[in-house]
Amino acid sequence: MNYKPRPGIVKVKLCGMNVLVPSREASAYCTSLYPLSTLWNATWEAFGRGTTIEKVVPVHALLTKKSPEECREKLEQFCRTMVEKGFFLEVSDEDHIPEQAADIQSDE
Repeated sequence: MNYKPRPGIVKVKLCGMNVLVPSREASAYCTSLYPLSTLWNATWEAFGRGTTIEKVVPVHALLTKKSPEECREKLEQFCRTMVEKGFFLEVSDEDHIPEQAADIQSDE
């Protein structure tokens, strides 16, 4: 399973922190703001470009110096949370957005 940001979610910078804000279009699915750390902001950006979970795991492992298995577990937990809160949509492998960029880059 792969993920993509729900249409209508806007990422803004408030007091130096990246925050997800549901627009009117997405407010039926998301009822609150969601702050993102630098790592999760980069993850959000990567999924928005169509990067697959398989490509994100090794980057998380490199950045956090944790095992790929531990990173996959945390990444899957983050994605489940984002789906539950309405910020992500699950996308099957057949319907996945073609990858536009293979790497994760932070905007900081």
